[in-house]
Amino acid sequence: MLQSRTLHSSFVRLQSSPKDGSTGVDPGYSTTKQTIEQEREEPEYAPKLSHMSDPFPLPFDPRLQGLSMSSEHQSEGLVNGVEEPIPLRVPGREPGEETRETKVKRLIWQARKRGTLEADLLLATFAKKELSALQEEELDEFDRLLDEPDWDIFYWMTDRKPVVERWKESFETEGRLGWRMRKHAKNEEKETRFMPNI
Repeated sequence: MLQSRTLHSSFVRLQSSPKDGSTGVDPGYSTTKQTIEQEREEPEYAPKLSHMSDPFPLPFDPRLQGLSMSSEHQSEGLVNGVEEPIPLRVPGREPGEETRETKVKRLIWQARKRGTLEADLLLATFAKKELSALQEEELDEFDRLLDEPDWDIFYWMTDRKPVVERWKESFETEGRLGWRMRKHAKNEEKETRFMPNI
């Protein structure tokens, strides 16, 4: 890119040369060794690398301590201070539109194939352990939770980020689905967890 910029600037200078027979060389143009070295240096506009330039810092990086971990997604649903439902439901997944067996199978698959390894592992092991025993209302709640972004779910389960208002009751009321998911993420039994077989 640097080379093409140099060629382009030379081309512009040659094109703008006078037609009156003068030398055609721009008086301010020089090809000294110092000028060439300056052009090879890093351009001024290049971003300086730092640990904060990483778009995906690790969630437990000590450099993130004290920083706000709330995502833009969490505030997108606020309209005049009132929270609106953000995640859109895919048609065909409304309560009563699929059998319990089909729903459980879909949720098991959906919990393990989300794309974020950390969230996949927590959700898949929780689903294997508790999904078949959940009541219908909790199955629907788990289904709605899976519509949230992976990192938000991961941070809520690991208690690393404040839970949005629509999920606060679930995650902060003992015995509710979100609370049990947090307890599962703490791994108080100190189990070695692997992605469960289907």
